[in-house]
Amino acid sequence: MKKWILMLLATLTLFSVGIYQGSVHAGSIKTVKGVNKKISKDLKLAKGWADGSLDEDGNPTDSGTPNQDWAWTAYVSKIKYSSSDKESLGDLRVYVNQEFLNLGKHDRNTVIKNSIRYSYDAINDYYEMSYDDMKEGPMTDIFLAKTPIGISRLSNHFKFKWYE
Repeated sequence: MKKWILMLLATLTLFSVGIYQGSVHAGSIKTVKGVNKKISKDLKLAKGWADGSLDEDGNPTDSGTPNQDWAWTAYVSKIKYSSSDKESLGDLRVYVNQEFLNLGKHDRNTVIKNSIRYSYDAINDYYEMSYDDMKEGPMTDIFLAKTPIGISRLSNHFKFKWYE
């Protein structure tokens, strides 16, 4: 029952922000490369909503209003998913920009947590995420270009160790 309610809330949330298009279920994306393409496309939309360059339908606009709900995307360059098979949740790499380093620990954690949760839609199209998968989250590495700057903790994938 909890899984159904969580999935319903996630679907309603995605529908309300314009990402959810049609009936999507696990298995509709066949490859990890497909997951990464969807994450990249969705991140581009979110960045447009954040800076007001896209309207709610994802169309370019000159008179858009920046949406603070998506402000975290200003610090994220890309999100990459990896998985060796469809039997495990896999891992994430979140690539951040230089401005990310100016954030305090709380704000850094918020940006990375949002990045993780934002990837769920695409990952669930490849690997059917359970309630426990969503609650635990994927193991996540954080990079500035090619330099690792943080990693999620083994005991809690939503808490991070920063290398500074």
